[in-house]
Amino acid sequence: MNGFDSLLEPPISTRMANIAVATTSDETLLRLRVVFDQFMTTLADNEEIGLALTSFGVSRTIHVERIAALGPVLLRISGTENGAPVELVQHITQLNFLLMRVKPTSPDGIPRRTIGFVSHSPQPDNSSG
Repeated sequence: MNGFDSLLEPPISTRMANIAVATTSDETLLRLRVVFDQFMTTLADNEEIGLALTSFGVSRTIHVERIAALGPVLLRISGTENGAPVELVQHITQLNFLLMRVKPTSPDGIPRRTIGFVSHSPQPDNSSG
């Protein structure tokens, strides 16, 4: 097993029952969180997650700070590139990026940033008794 087995497709009966859910930005966000969390376990203390993006022949590396569902089919990836704030808005069917190890942009001694995952759907309130 390679650590990514949890991402394998469930049985066809489960997929058919959940097909509407599996095509939303929220479901994509949940799956990405699993991938990012698993990748984080491979990083050294002095590394954080970066995304390598290539489009129209230009390569860019983003230090990821936040990934949020933006409506039912869009994701907003926020972070920095060369110290400047950047945001990528991407349709869930067009997601294609390379996770990579990058040196943190924060000064030495400050803990590695944690990536925030923000759902579009309201989450149930489990705080009450």
